[in-house]
Amino acid sequence: MNILVTGAQGFIGRHLLEELNKRGHRTFPSSRKDRNGFLKLDVQRPQQMLQMIKELKLDVAVNLAWHTSGGDYLTSPVNGEALEWNREFFKIVRDSSIYKIVSIGSSAEYTAKSNDLSVGTNLEWLYATSKVAAHRSFVETFNSSGIDFVWLRIFQVYGPGQSSQRFVPSLCDHIRRSRLFTLSNPNAVRDWIDVRDVATSIAHIVEKAVEREIDIGTSYGLSNLEICNYAQQRFNLSWELDLPLNETGLQTLVADSNSPLFHYFKPSKNLFDYLDYSLS
Repeated sequence: MNILVTGAQGFIGRHLLEELNKRGHRTFPSSRKDRNGFLKLDVQRPQQMLQMIKELKLDVAVNLAWHTSGGDYLTSPVNGEALEWNREFFKIVRDSSIYKIVSIGSSAEYTAKSNDLSVGTNLEWLYATSKVAAHRSFVETFNSSGIDFVWLRIFQVYGPGQSSQRFVPSLCDHIRRSRLFTLSNPNAVRDWIDVRDVATSIAHIVEKAVEREIDIGTSYGLSNLEICNYAQQRFNLSWELDLPLNETGLQTLVADSNSPLFHYFKPSKNLFDYLDYSLS
């Protein structure tokens, strides 16, 4: 298949391109900016984009484009810009010859929904509420279009090439340098999934007829506290809490074991094995 991949320069995007190319697909990575080797997508010029899609004979679009860089991505106002770009992109795909679109959401959507938050009502959850709004727009745009559309909620990703600002790379760096690690949110329980399993699962979904909403996780949760305790025992990590343990609430985001993903794909990697390999 000829597959357009937006956000292809990102963490998940780079691994997905590798997986799709390995499977024999022809991939077309894209960017919103001028970038060597990438298609430039300007959603403010829909006719130009529609012509490009037609000329390249694109079959599938995998939309990974969002603002997820920097330590402030959860609260950054750039989330609003990402939301508007996605809305315009959805309209262009709907009017094109593409017959399937797979778009990436986030497990953070569940937190926004459970707290009944809407976009802009709580800046602490701007990323989550913007993703909820993007999903709503996604369904409204494609529901009567005849295009096959799938929304994927990705859980806590880690793996090779991840930004050093994220939890797992930062933890590994502190271990290598024998530095004191300060742990925030010790009671946060997350479904940690290797980016290579994410890429493989997305490739499966691109190739198969699947349900319209799928969780991408392992269905198994680990708390930040458990991870630090393991790193302390296995690698002599020195760490401290930034708040007393009893002052932090329980926050759990784990993929439902009944997610359609597990009907045909089972993630094969786990976080502790990854730490062992990375730090051996």
